[in-house]
Amino acid sequence: MMRPYKRLVCLWTAENADLEADREYSQAMATRFNMCYVEEPGTSELLRRMVEGDWHRDFVVVEPGQELTLEHFIL
Repeated sequence: MMRPYKRLVCLWTAENADLEADREYSQAMATRFNMCYVEEPGTSELLRRMVEGDWHRDFVVVEPGQELTLEHFIL
């Protein structure tokens, strides 16, 4: 299942900047699955909007059973 993936990317935000245990775990998983480990700065904004249902931009929303097509991603 993990074979197609080449990188494990951790997004470090102000909320998780001091979580060294998460960093160590992520590095261990990257090693276990033969992936390159990368850290990138980021925010939790998309996650917050996803959870709160603020989907009017940056998200593709489809109904159950609806076919996902290229047109869903073209603005």
